[in-house]
Amino acid sequence: MPGTAAYEQGMETLLQLPDQAEITLLPAVPAFDQASGEALVGAIGKLFSHFAREGRVSRWGAEILGGGHVLAIAWLGEQALSGCSRDTLTRLLAAHELETGRQIIAAPPIVVEVAGQPRCMDRRTLRTLCEQGEVTPLCIHWNLRVSTLAAWRSAGRRPAQETWLAALIPPLRPAQSTQ
Repeated sequence: MPGTAAYEQGMETLLQLPDQAEITLLPAVPAFDQASGEALVGAIGKLFSHFAREGRVSRWGAEILGGGHVLAIAWLGEQALSGCSRDTLTRLLAAHELETGRQIIAAPPIVVEVAGQPRCMDRRTLRTLCEQGEVTPLCIHWNLRVSTLAAWRSAGRRPAQETWLAALIPPLRPAQSTQ
C-alpha cells in the first residue's frame, strides 16, 4: 500500500542513524539489567513508532550503553521533536522509574569511568573521587549534553583531562624519594 513506509519502519541501531540525528543521553541509577533495559527500549520503540505515524519522526533508535548506566535515544525528523512529544517521552520514563525504582529523569548527571567502569555521580561525589585519586586525567568522561549523533561520535567520550573535569582533578604529585 503506498504511503505506509512510516507504519512499517522499526527501530534502528545508533550506528544506522545519520550524524544529523538528534540524541538524548540519560544516566541511570542503578544501571539497567538486560530485562529492564530491553523493556524500556521496547516501550520507547513503540512510542516512536506512534510518533512516526503522526509524521513527527522518520527514523529512530534507542540503546542502553555503558554497561547499563546510560540510555541513548536518537531520532531524525524534518523538525525538532516538539515539547509535547518530549513530555510524552518523559512520562514514559517516569512510569519506568516508578515500576523499577530506577532513577533516569533525576539521576546523578555526571558519568565517568572509574577503574574502567562507567559510574553515575553528582558533583560532590565527583569532587571526592577526584581528591581521592580515583578519577584521574585519563578516566573517560561521558558528555551527556551532546545534541546530535555527530557530536556524540566525535566527542561523547573523552579523557577527563580534555573536558571540564580537568579543573577538578588535582595535579599528580611527583613520587617522594626515599633516602
